[in-house]
Amino acid sequence: MPRFPRLCSVFGVDIADLDAPAVHSAIQRGEVEDLDLDWKEADYPKDKNFEIAKDVAALANTRGGVIIIGVRENSSGRAVEAKPFKVSPKSSERVSQALGNRVSPLLHEVDIREIPAGDGLGYLLITVPHSSDAPHAVRDHPDGPLHYPIRLGRTTHYLSEYEVAARYRDRQASAAESIDRLDTIHAEGVSRIALFLAPWLAVSIVPRGRGERGVGSAALASEQSFIQRWPREFPPYAQTCFHEHQTKLIPGIRRAIATQTRPYNGLSKHPHAELHYDGGGFAASFFASPPPDTRSVSNNPDEIRQDHMEHLLLELLLFLSHRAIDCGASGECLIKAQQLLPQQTGPHDVPMRTRVMAPERTPKRYLEDSVDYFQPEGSLVLGGRQTHAASVSASLDELTAQTPRATVIAAHALAADILGEFGVVEPMLLRPDGSLRLTNASSPLMENLQQWGLSRGLEITAPKNHP
Repeated sequence: MPRFPRLCSVFGVDIADLDAPAVHSAIQRGEVEDLDLDWKEADYPKDKNFEIAKDVAALANTRGGVIIIGVRENSSGRAVEAKPFKVSPKSSERVSQALGNRVSPLLHEVDIREIPAGDGLGYLLITVPHSSDAPHAVRDHPDGPLHYPIRLGRTTHYLSEYEVAARYRDRQASAAESIDRLDTIHAEGVSRIALFLAPWLAVSIVPRGRGERGVGSAALASEQSFIQRWPREFPPYAQTCFHEHQTKLIPGIRRAIATQTRPYNGLSKHPHAELHYDGGGFAASFFASPPPDTRSVSNNPDEIRQDHMEHLLLELLLFLSHRAIDCGASGECLIKAQQLLPQQTGPHDVPMRTRVMAPERTPKRYLEDSVDYFQPEGSLVLGGRQTHAASVSASLDELTAQTPRATVIAAHALAADILGEFGVVEPMLLRPDGSLRLTNASSPLMENLQQWGLSRGLEITAPKNHP
């Protein structure tokens, strides 16, 4: 669900946690309607499907927002009285049907729920993300003309033919711009990690519906707050890369740079992230390989441990997607991931030889709680050129769901392309149906993933006789 930072400030809580006391406080303060907030005194009448579609599409065509039904406003749009009502299940059904029948293209991820207010009464909350498919048109009847509503302040305005054409051009340009921006964020991030140390795994994301952190110390404080909350909200999984006691935030150009390298002089030798204030981001780590100080001085290739790489890919994707939501970003998210080969001193050097090593558990070894790593049959030792990046797109809401099957599915697709370049047949932990197969995973990685997956409702396949 979109976070809407301005509305979080208005209500004092995240929209996902909006409750009756928060609504009552906003009414007592006389909060005024705006681009992203629409008060409604009474539920929509049964014959007003166009009004429902128009109000929701106007928010989606602008920057997203919420409609709260059960609040009386005055002529200036200022909330003046709580008017909770008996919310019928048919109220939500009518909104969904109106959107399905009257809005084109179809609106996704509109959330409709009741906010209980006691005594069998409540408010109806309609949460509308900004849509990357805008402009959305509505019809006043099935065969009627198309109307393109947007929010102008607290009122609805209909786009002219010229404005509609401009919005369509913007839609196409926005898609191309997002792809270009993803490439830029990824390239800038890669340029700030010490490639000579080890094989780094790098992940970048760009949400189509951008968020807004603001600027200056307030934006940096928001990033610090997220870094502090992340390990507590997602234990034990988030302990690997970005922990508040290890990570330093440095202001950058419309972003915060998260690094564990001290002093940081523009090149990270530890996990590194570039947290753009619009929700875009880059994160990289070499935790899928043996520590740099243990690298062999022999002529053997550098190693990437396959189970650790898949684990790390999932972690970085979770970190960046949850952080994008925290910025207020929404909608579709473009994702790029790359398993980088080490380069001796810089990006223009020939990449060094690197291979993927897969773990295998045997009954004897399992009793010793360890695994052996081997190079999969038919796999390749890469070197001489840098690897390609893998790309997918996914819904931010689905990536950050309580049961994040979509995150596992997206990570599986990325891992499959990354491993394919090394001649490895398929991922071993991440499954295309959103489940986790931990049969041969090493410890304690296996235990961490099992604990996290079970707590999130994911289907887990663990080693036999393992609790």
